[in-house]
Amino acid sequence: MDDGEVRPGWRGLGWWVLGAGVVGAIAFPGVHTGIGWVIGGLAVAVIALVARRHRDGKALAVPMGGKRPGSVVEVGARAGKALAVRAGDAQVGLVVAADAREDDEPAGGDAESGSVVAAGVGADGTPGAEAGGRGVAGGGVVGGGVVGGGVVGGGVASRAGRVDRAWQGAAGLAALVLLAIPGIRAAVWLDVLCVLAAGALGSYSLAGGRSWAGIGLGVLAVPRAVPAGVGLVARTTTDDGDGRRWRVLAAAGVGLVLVMVFGAMFRAADERFERLISSWVPDLSAGTVVRWLFGFVLVGAVAAGVARVARCGAPTVHDGETKMLAPDERTRLRTAEWAVPLGMLVALFAVFVGTQLGTLFGGREHVLDPRGPDFAEYARTGFGLLFLVTVLTLGVVAALSRFAGRTDRRDRMLLRGLGGALCGLTLVIVASALERIHLYAGAYGFSHERLLGYAVEVWLGLLFVLVLVAGRRLRANWLPRAVTASAVVMQIGVAAVNPEALMARTHIDRLEHGYPLDTAFLDSLSADAAEEIEKVPPVWRTCDEAARPAQPDPWYRFNLSRHRAHRIDDDTRC
Repeated sequence: MDDGEVRPGWRGLGWWVLGAGVVGAIAFPGVHTGIGWVIGGLAVAVIALVARRHRDGKALAVPMGGKRPGSVVEVGARAGKALAVRAGDAQVGLVVAADAREDDEPAGGDAESGSVVAAGVGADGTPGAEAGGRGVAGGGVVGGGVVGGGVVGGGVASRAGRVDRAWQGAAGLAALVLLAIPGIRAAVWLDVLCVLAAGALGSYSLAGGRSWAGIGLGVLAVPRAVPAGVGLVARTTTDDGDGRRWRVLAAAGVGLVLVMVFGAMFRAADERFERLISSWVPDLSAGTVVRWLFGFVLVGAVAAGVARVARCGAPTVHDGETKMLAPDERTRLRTAEWAVPLGMLVALFAVFVGTQLGTLFGGREHVLDPRGPDFAEYARTGFGLLFLVTVLTLGVVAALSRFAGRTDRRDRMLLRGLGGALCGLTLVIVASALERIHLYAGAYGFSHERLLGYAVEVWLGLLFVLVLVAGRRLRANWLPRAVTASAVVMQIGVAAVNPEALMARTHIDRLEHGYPLDTAFLDSLSADAAEEIEKVPPVWRTCDEAARPAQPDPWYRFNLSRHRAHRIDDDTRC
């Protein structure tokens, strides 16, 4: 679609985007946590649904034998439309999309699903019915102008399209779940991670993608579309034809003035009405105005980018481009060139794991031995080094999958054997690293760094399990999306366990072993830890109320953890 062209459908969509911006201005919680984040996300989701329902038609090239003599002049917004196909200047056939995909791509090449039926007269003068009866097996327009490359395999393509839509739908739901976490957890660091991940997932849910490059483009699709989307919204809302919407806005402005005038008089006449309105209307301070403006700009810009992607599509990585990114068979390593270093590395891992079992899994007994290290040395240095080993090994596995030759059965068996052994030994090292940090946390309690390191190490172990499963066939088109999904599940899992409450619990448990309580660390935690801190013996309590604010939050900053913290009795807290 030409960004300079304003189509009628875009005029209505532009006003929907402005409405989403108004919702964002009202609900945006600023730099605080609260349910306003998920409300803004729901407003953007509505824009995506509206844009999908009124998606623009677009011109599509129909390849013929590797050339472009035919093209689809116009594709309707819904499936089942008649599509005119032209070769040169003459109309040579009619293609009817009987089961087109949502974005109206023809059922060929990179199309996700669909089947095409021919009618009219073919390019060679063959009647459409006869040409259609011959069927289509290759890419291009054959006989009656039927789009090829996927018609015969329409069932497989349709199934792949359903799988893609399922992944994208799951990503959209996960984005909303992540945006809801700031309304539940009060830890700012956790909520920032969730909001960023939700933005990436929301973009992917619209653009899609299967390969690593496709997922990367999907994640960046909405940010890249924001400038074009904002420009379209600006042009569509100013070019209103007969000005009907501006008259509606003017009428709404008059109504707002009347409400303000009579409302001021009612507030002055009745005290109860005054208290009610005061609880609804925020104070018009400079901070409130800045929050409104920032919320309008942020949510409005995201909504404009979402509308642009949902309406006009996003760049995708096609099979041809993916093959260009993959190494040519001539550049792959021969068997000796990758098997020898890989075998040496596997042998090193095996010797290390075999000779250091007592150190790897010695646990408390190894540390308490007079010749053993202290807890800090054992956990911090050991975990850091083993974490680095895990990451580097993942890089080795990725290089093998890309460059290792697998021309015959012997190469494939050798790659499975050595690669599987390397991943299996690495899983042992991952388990050792987790045991070390768990032992350290048992002695000193979890901190933010220790908990995040533990979660990332668990995720890396899960990646090696996925790599082992993928290595069974040495082909895993599902792996990029599975890796991304595992990261999302891990992040939601960390939020579900309430990490700051877990930190407080592990620090408080140290009292049972005679260790002093780090009250400064507990006071630095958010309201997520309030219920755990309530269990601290009175002798260790402080009156620092930073984690449990005294004043209730406005509705757009409602947070479940802070709400529960408000209910803690003052005698219990201090």
